[in-house]
Amino acid sequence: TSILSQLGQPPEPKKKDQSGRGFTPSRSTQQKKGDIRFEKFMKRMQGSDVSSIQDQNIYFAKGKSKKGLPTLYLNFKKIGAQSNIDPELLFYYILKTTQPFFSKKYTLIIDLTLFGQENQIPLGSVTPFFKSLPKSAVGNLDSCYFLHANQWFKKYAKRIGKLVSRFQKRFIFVENVSKLAEFVPDCTQHLSQLTIDVEKNIQATYVPVFKITQGYNKKETTIRISNELLQIIPTKLHPIFGSNAVLTALIHIPRVGDIASKD
Repeated sequence: TSILSQLGQPPEPKKKDQSGRGFTPSRSTQQKKGDIRFEKFMKRMQGSDVSSIQDQNIYFAKGKSKKGLPTLYLNFKKIGAQSNIDPELLFYYILKTTQPFFSKKYTLIIDLTLFGQENQIPLGSVTPFFKSLPKSAVGNLDSCYFLHANQWFKKYAKRIGKLVSRFQKRFIFVENVSKLAEFVPDCTQHLSQLTIDVEKNIQATYVPVFKITQGYNKKETTIRISNELLQIIPTKLHPIFGSNAVLTALIHIPRVGDIASKD
């Protein structure tokens, strides 16, 4: 009794979730906060001039998927250090363009053709965007297709993985336009010519080709050569966002310094 009187009343136990860890806000609470952030952000940005982004066809709605769902396209190649695009203005345009589809199911295609370090949106800029997504935008996204993922995107995906955890089960990685067309038949009408040309004018295909990495490890690949691109397609799949993806390296022919065959 004397010990208890010295120590005083014990503190209230901390609330825990079902996993036994510290209390965390419920998903519904996070979604409500997202709705509030979305409304505040859209009100603050209302009236902003987005014509510079609209004219570049960075993000737009065109056509329907095989399921008959409206389809939106995001072209990452047009987002880069040289484009001088304000990330906040870009996110406003994306949300404004997507807003008419929040009340129904929709499909998203993310074109990663020739994605590089210069196309990565800084984590500090992209975090507020994902935290401001309203509940309807999250819940009604039916499928998100990633086209032409590569090693650069794999590295970027690790940085933003926690931000997109709510969507991961809807992510589908496709290695070429032909595969994407199985899900979105009219995609060839709306993808950029640069993306379409990846599969056009293939001059030669080499299989198998073994890529020698550091440590002299051999990795089996397929090499395709077109008029403008050298394509290196590995046999091994790589994990991204909890899915397995083919990481295709696309290299402009003028950047290839030397190439030769060896028995």
